[in-house]
Amino acid sequence: MKKAYNKTIILTSVLLLLVIIIVHFILPANYSPTLLPIALVLFSVSSFFSFGIFQKILNRSPQQFINYYIAFSFLKMIIQLFILIILALIIRSEAVVLILWYCILFAVYVTIETVYALKLAKKE
Repeated sequence: MKKAYNKTIILTSVLLLLVIIIVHFILPANYSPTLLPIALVLFSVSSFFSFGIFQKILNRSPQQFINYYIAFSFLKMIIQLFILIILALIIRSEAVVLILWYCILFAVYVTIETVYALKLAKKE
């Protein structure tokens, strides 16, 4: 399951990077924030680590997995929100576009994590 998850995250990250590059070259510079690649790396790295944590949580207490999953996801969301605020404050002129892209990245990666976490929970 871990290998499939890692392949999915890598493939998703590469596809999103290609979308970012295409948007950067095709659309005006207003639609491609400078710090967007950094946000993509942050989401990719945090997704790799979070799945390992989900596996450890499931191995420790399968009955409490959903509660721990929700709590961990909420904590991760709060941390991502603080990172977003910091990135938006670094370059204020690109803040709105960065926030929109950040929301898209967040939705994509959370969806992938949730699908694989639920598959992992059903397997156990």
